[in-house]
Amino acid sequence: MKIKSERGQAAVLVVLGIIVVAILFLGMAGNMPGMKQGADTIAESITDGSSGNGEIEYLVMQAEQSLAVHARIGTQPLSPNKHSVNRHREDAWAATNCYNNFGFFQMWQTKSEFGSTKDLHGLCADTNGTVYDIIFRQRDASNEYDLVTALKPKNGILKNIIYWLKGKPGATVVNPPTNATVYIDGVAP
Repeated sequence: MKIKSERGQAAVLVVLGIIVVAILFLGMAGNMPGMKQGADTIAESITDGSSGNGEIEYLVMQAEQSLAVHARIGTQPLSPNKHSVNRHREDAWAATNCYNNFGFFQMWQTKSEFGSTKDLHGLCADTNGTVYDIIFRQRDASNEYDLVTALKPKNGILKNIIYWLKGKPGATVVNPPTNATVYIDGVAP
């Protein structure tokens, strides 16, 4: 007499279950490169500031097309003020050298954090494409400006700098003032 055992059937079902789980796991693992690429793309768009914002994209394009413009504020060459050198070190010198060699390709105006005055952000790009910002603060409603700081914000990447500037109150692209006097550490040229 033969006695049938259900152990064999249970073992077969367990083995089949393990095989199905393994196939599912391998299928998911096979899709990981695509998932990683998608995650990397999302992370890159977050870190480089791109969000599909048409206005920002337009401003970046406009700035890139303006790189040949060499606008100046006043007529004197600039050197960094004490604050710039203490805070931003070699970037302060690089920013003012960039301005002295190439001028500004774009100027932004923002509301100053100190009352009703305005800050001007002059953007300059060196031959490597690194973008620097020299910030001036208007004295009352005059054509006199104090150099506030010279720096390389947002790792010198144009798109990131424009996002940063757009986040400031009253941010708008303006023409540089003509016949301006720039004071460096309170001293006129």
